[in-house]
Amino acid sequence: MGKVRIVSAFLSIALLCAMIGLSTAVPVRWPGVNVGNTFSYGSVSFNWYSDDPNATSTGWEDMNEIEWFSVTVESVVGTNVTGSTLSHFKNTTEVTEGGWVDVDTGDNDNMPFFFVSANLDVNDSIYSGGTYSNWNISETFMKTYPEGSRETNHLNMTVLVSNPPSYNYVSINVYWDRETGLLTEMSMIMNSTMIYTTNWSLSFELTETNLWAVPEFVGLHQALLLLSSLTLVTLVRRRRLHNTQNR
Repeated sequence: MGKVRIVSAFLSIALLCAMIGLSTAVPVRWPGVNVGNTFSYGSVSFNWYSDDPNATSTGWEDMNEIEWFSVTVESVVGTNVTGSTLSHFKNTTEVTEGGWVDVDTGDNDNMPFFFVSANLDVNDSIYSGGTYSNWNISETFMKTYPEGSRETNHLNMTVLVSNPPSYNYVSINVYWDRETGLLTEMSMIMNSTMIYTTNWSLSFELTETNLWAVPEFVGLHQALLLLSSLTLVTLVRRRRLHNTQNR
């Protein structure tokens, strides 16, 4: 099974067309994740089509075979987040890769979009460097995930680049948890026409993370402390009441 680069291969195509937007004041940026944080993604869908009789999908076949993948944060140094990606295929084989991204500049190796700065606001660029400085947060809203509702940043971009006889259309929707800058959902669609037409689409979404999970039940230690405190308060109140009655 060949090595798979989940996002960067597709993004390299999208970057050819994403040249819109207006730069805004650059916010102070920092990672909102920590070493050991893990994230699992599912509902992975990739589609490719071309009416060019000589075109092939070489290099993309593995994308359709991914059942789920997970990302683990290995180190956080300054604005740089390094992680490892484990891709689980439908035939049960697995491939592990490494990568990193600078949540300030957007410089990366195999890990664009997975992490942006924590606490970005509407109209902030997702990164400060290069083309990314024109990719601005479109809206912030509450979105429901398996662990509950979270404040979510949404990037929505539609780009049409016309240079006859070449026409390229790109639609990008990316969602991040605002507090941490964690990627929670992504979908991309691209249509490229020059005599023949070729279409790509990619989507996946977060299914599980330990980043903001809250225990469902109080632990035994906490329960004993609570019980002891309530018992002590009750005894003190009873003693005060007894002393008052005996005066």
